[in-house]
Amino acid sequence: MQGQESMYHSDRVLRVKSVDPLSLGKMYGALGFIFGAIGGAIYGLFFLLGAAAAGSSGHSGSGAASGIIAGMGIGLAIFIPVFYGVGGFIGGLLAAVFYNLIAKVAGGVEMTVE
Repeated sequence: MQGQESMYHSDRVLRVKSVDPLSLGKMYGALGFIFGAIGGAIYGLFFLLGAAAAGSSGHSGSGAASGIIAGMGIGLAIFIPVFYGVGGFIGGLLAAVFYNLIAKVAGGVEMTVE
């Protein structure tokens, strides 16, 4: 009879008592990198469009300016994902450490699972 009871009532309450800081850091870092790649691509695209507009203006020195603007766009497209990834990793580490400290006092987060 015990097997049938668990078959009909399978909700359980679980408590997260601790989180592995390295694991959470890797997840936050990966998410930060993905969001940074999206944002970096958008910024890079705008800078490249600005470079194309500056280059086609016909003013003297606009070729050098458009090259600098294009280089900044490419640099941002590379720098932003790396910066967000590293920041996310450090943020995940800190979040897990603080969660573990607080969970010792407060008891952790309860979740109902099926």
